[in-house]
Amino acid sequence: MSDNQVHKALEQRIMELEQALEKHKDAACWQTSLLDHQPANIVIQNRSHRIIWANQTACQSAGLSREKLIGSFCYEIWAQRSYECSDCPVTKAFETGKPQDLLRSTPDGRYWQIQGIPLPNGDGKITRALEVRKDVSERLKSEDMLRESEAKFRKMYESSQIGIAMVSLNFRILQANRAYCEMLGYSEHGLVGKTLKDITYPDDVPGNMEKQAKLGRGEIDSFQMEKRFIHKNGETVHGLLNANLIRDKDDKPWYFLGTVLDITERELMAAKLRQAHKMEAVGTLAGGIAHEFNNILGIILGNAELAAEDTARSNPAYGFLEEIIKASLRGKKVVTQILSFSRNSSKECNIVDIAKVVTETLGLLRASISADVEFRTDISDPDCFISGDATQIHQVLINLCTNAAHAMEDHGGILHIILENIVLYEKTSVLNHELLLGTYIRLTVSDTGHGILPEHSDRLFDPFFTTKGVGKGSGLGLSVVHGIITEHKGGIRIQSKPGQGTRAECFFPSAEDRLAIAYKYGC
Repeated sequence: MSDNQVHKALEQRIMELEQALEKHKDAACWQTSLLDHQPANIVIQNRSHRIIWANQTACQSAGLSREKLIGSFCYEIWAQRSYECSDCPVTKAFETGKPQDLLRSTPDGRYWQIQGIPLPNGDGKITRALEVRKDVSERLKSEDMLRESEAKFRKMYESSQIGIAMVSLNFRILQANRAYCEMLGYSEHGLVGKTLKDITYPDDVPGNMEKQAKLGRGEIDSFQMEKRFIHKNGETVHGLLNANLIRDKDDKPWYFLGTVLDITERELMAAKLRQAHKMEAVGTLAGGIAHEFNNILGIILGNAELAAEDTARSNPAYGFLEEIIKASLRGKKVVTQILSFSRNSSKECNIVDIAKVVTETLGLLRASISADVEFRTDISDPDCFISGDATQIHQVLINLCTNAAHAMEDHGGILHIILENIVLYEKTSVLNHELLLGTYIRLTVSDTGHGILPEHSDRLFDPFFTTKGVGKGSGLGLSVVHGIITEHKGGIRIQSKPGQGTRAECFFPSAEDRLAIAYKYGC
């Protein structure tokens, strides 16, 4: 090779090296610029922890120029000490060859996340490491606030007396709190996965699902409605529902959040109040009509009796007069029942031995009730005394036993009468109101007859309502019973299922508690 060729080769090599150096400088400049703009303190140090490079953020944090910071030991700058830190993540990175993390607090109350990252050279040897220091004080503070907020929400969610549930867009329950589960009688595990249709009263499904669908399509953001739910045991639960649509970060429908206030007790009390007002109004009307009707009957009966006295028995007209008299007497009996229902009839208050009334009444009833009906009596305590009218108590028992016997007239059965002294330690619901705490005489009449259809249960005490055939009842029996028991400051409740018989429980304040009842309500 000639000298000229060698010279050209050297020039070519020099040019390549200069180009490589420029590329290296460009890369170093680019890397320096990139690292300088990072918010974290970034330094490169050797195995003795001497800083050999630092980004601009680290220089500003240390309050030194890059020239002065390079060559210093990191522990002198960051820990203000003359020796290596025992928990230094850079030392551990040199030892393990793997990145290390450490969270360290400083006396000024700030928190730093320190990372040690090994930097192997071209031979794979680790002679340098990258230390990255981030001030995470605000992040940790935000995380603490978030955890505290979540804990407060979780406590509120779990302890709330209002039912709360998350529901998917396909109407399946995703999550429910304790109140929601208890309201419907399920555990959360048993409730999650069920659809809204599964827990909604059938008649309320169309209206509920229509609104829920509008909510899911985003046409509305919320709605409120009263609806009926189905308890696990099959009972109806009334609830006030507030449903809201929750959207994701892109403002798309995500899930439903529903809150339900159990208003079952409120609905029951409202129904009782409506029934009480209806009974009072009908009673007032019936009482007024009965008085007028009684006057008319008095005229008819009086004139018929006078005419009968002046008519020979052999006269065909005498038979007609007898029929008028009989019909008038039956009419007066109905009037008496109406007046008894409307509480316009007089009542004599005396100490009544109900056990004696039961015995006497059964003696009268046995002869008039079918032999296919078996009588059973259970008087646990012979000392059952109340303050009231024995004749009216007698009428209550006759009406209840007659109804029970009619329910068993086709196939016979058992008519069971139970009389007992009881103590109510908490308020007890009966028709239209609640009984006060205290001692009561409970008279129970039960039968094994055909029972009562659910659609009839709300009308049992309505005047003139009857399920018996024509001529078999006036429909006043239970109305009269209710009026008498209410007049005695007691209560009645009836339990029945089709095909399983009926149980009527009558509560009368015992004579020893009568004074307290009279003081509260008047007598």
